[in-house]
Formats: sequence, C-alpha cells, structure tokens
Amino acid sequence: MDERKPSGDPPPDPVRFFKYEYAQQAGPKDPVKDALDISGADTETGVVLLSGNWFCQYSTNSGASFTSVDPTTIFPAWAGHNFCCDQIVIYVPSIDRFVWFMQHVKDANGIGAFRLAVASPAAIKKDFTHAWKAWRFTAKDFALSEDLDYPDLSFTNEFLHIATDATTTGGRLVIRIALKDIASAPASLAFRYTHPDKAKNAIGAHLTQDSPDGAFWVGQPNNSSLTVFSWPDSGTGYSWSTVNVATWPQSTLSSKGPNNNDWLTYENGSSVRYQESGSTRKGDELWVAWTASSGSGTSSGPTFKNAHVRIAVINLTTNAVSESQVWNNDYAFAYPSLCVNGQSEVGIAVAVGGTKNDAHTSVGILGDHTVFHVDQGDFTPTRWGDYVTVRRHNHNQSLFAGFGYYNTKDPGTAGTYEGNPFYVVYGRQSAGP
Repeated sequence: MDERKPSGDPPPDPVRFFKYEYAQQAGPKDPVKDALDISGADTETGVVLLSGNWFCQYSTNSGASFTSVDPTTIFPAWAGHNFCCDQIVIYVPSIDRFVWFMQHVKDANGIGAFRLAVASPAAIKKDFTHAWKAWRFTAKDFALSEDLDYPDLSFTNEFLHIATDATTTGGRLVIRIALKDIASAPASLAFRYTHPDKAKNAIGAHLTQDSPDGAFWVGQPNNSSLTVFSWPDSGTGYSWSTVNVATWPQSTLSSKGPNNNDWLTYENGSSVRYQESGSTRKGDELWVAWTASSGSGTSSGPTFKNAHVRIAVINLTTNAVSESQVWNNDYAFAYPSLCVNGQSEVGIAVAVGGTKNDAHTSVGILGDHTVFHVDQGDFTPTRWGDYVTVRRHNHNQSLFAGFGYYNTKDPGTAGTYEGNPFYVVYGRQSAGP
C-alpha cells in the first residue's frame, strides 16, 4: 500500500522486519462498542510493555512471549473511580522508567480521574505486580470539575508531559512533572499545568514525541491552519502561534471492509476526528500528521478517493511549512502515529483498510512511499480504534518499535471479534538487528 504513487527505483536500503511478535489475543469483543487503542514501549534490556483499552501485557524476553495482566488487580481499588479505559505507555531512558497512564471513570459528581504509575525494567523482570509506584490525580487537582479523556504522554530532557481532554471545557490540558521527581518516587508529585480553555482547538491532540528541550502539541482552528503550542523546558510558561497549510477535505470519514462494516464510523462521529494524532520532532522540524476525509479541500485541489493522512513539516525557526499525504486509491488511512529514530528517519504506524483488506495496522518510514503489514486478519469492526503507536526502538535506536493490531472473527460467538495486538521492530536492512 502506497503513501503516494512511487517514482524512480526502489530505495537501495529497504525496510526489513527484524521482529514481529504476537501478544495475547484480547476478546471476544463487540465490533460496535470496543476498540483496542494500542500503546507500548520497549527497553534496551528486552522488557516490552503493551497496553490496550481493557488490558496490559508485558514481556521480559524482547517480545518472544507476553504475559497478560488485569490493570484492575495491580493497584488498590479507587472508590468512585473504577478503571476504564484509555491507557498510554512510554519508556524514559534517562531515568530508566516505564510510565503508565491509566484513565479512570468520573465519579458521581462528574469529576474525572487518572492514575500515573512508574516502574523500572529490572523491577518488572523481578515481580511485575509489585514493581510499580503510583499516584492518583483528579480533575480538581487542575482546577477543573469535569471528566477527563483521550490521554497522551511525552518526555523531554527534564520533564514528563501528560495531555488529556477536559471534556466540558472542550480543550486540551497539558501537565508537566519533573523527571527527577518521578525517578525519586515521592509520596506526592509537584506539577504545573496549562489552561484547557486556551486550547479548545487542540482537543484530542497528541503530544510531540522526541523533542528534547520542550513540549509541543498542535491544534486545528480550521481546515487550512494549525496552532502550534510550545512549552520549553527553560521556562514556566507556554505560548502558541498559527501557521497556514493547504486546505484539506472534511467530509464524511468512511471506509468499508470486506464484511461491509465501516471501520471509520466511530471516528466520523468523534469530536477529535480530524485532530493531530501523530507528531514528532526532527531537529528544528516539527512533523505533524492527522486524518482527512476523501474529496478535495478546494475546487482546484486534488481529489482523494479515500480517507487519508496529511503530513505537515513545520520549520520551528522560520515557520515555513512543507506538506505531503499518505494515500491510495484503493485503501483508506487513519490514526497516524509518528516518531524519529537515531538516523533522523521518521517512522509511521497507521491504520489501513478497504473493500479488499480488513482494517489493520501497518508501519513504514516516511519518504519510502510504502507501508507494510504482516497480517490483516479477517474481520473489520465499526469501532476500530483511536490510536496505534510507533516509538524509537531502545535496543537499537536506528530502528523503530511498532505497536498495533488486527482483528479476527471469534469462532465461539457470532458477530464478535478477537483483537490481535502485536509488537514489531523494523528499520533499514543495514541498521539491524
């Protein structure tokens, strides 16, 4: 499946899959209500952590086998705030810690909550259940009285950043915590946070990955501009600016699989359907990716037959913008995730589907005009997901670690499906293993 039509000879150093490991099946699940929402990270020592909406799995042998755990049994019960559902996992090499964000339901007063937990890879290898130090947060900690949803994590040289939607305000909340404090695991954590009412056009926006000296997140005030929010490590305040991009189409998001289920049904009705879901920093460039619909942004612009991914590269010094698209006449693309490896290549994980192929996760390197999959399953649900993940592979930083899934029919219950999460390590043939 092509990003765009290729031209010229194939790259002399092709992409190779050095590892493709299946985690444990997750299901059976309802194709209308349930989605996996895969996040994950790995370490130099071979510990891999992978999360989904209702499960978590870990490996201590570089993904050769996975153990499934129930997040509700790892930590004490929280009265009024049961665990559900979104999770994000990240690994911070500078403090040698996994960070695990677990969303919890709002209480009877509508107050949202989440749990933040950290553990070292060595402690996970010894005893996963007792490896974690955790802290609880509610919306009240950030002067809010509403539910929280759709999280993300990133880190810089000095700080961990947490993003979540303030659902009543309708804006993006970003929280900053010093990494040194997380590493020392005090009883409570000091933090700073932004005002979500200042970032209403950034609801659902993912945080920029691989940015060493400051956090970024990107809003969309309309379909022809982006708002770039910036919070440098060197300051206590954040700011934002606007850049113009080519107008993109915002009609109905739709893509039917071989079973005639439209896997973009939920995304089409979501408040974050066009929001930036992938962002990474490459030197002085901010790479931003989001889902756009079929059609044309303007009467004179190109027409896309399917939902596709837009990519904008913003020069942080000059604000100059270059753009490209991930598209194909036979397949739809959605939910992009981006990161940069040690070779300054930009990797992508993305959902792909169409009438000939059930919706699944593919991965690749931008600029190669191709993304790859190993297994696409045999079932397309109408509630496919909200995100997949690509990270820099920590054992060999010239490679990428991808976390995605595909779905298969559940043989025991008609109309339901099994989610099949996976962990893949890939990159240039010359860079591995």
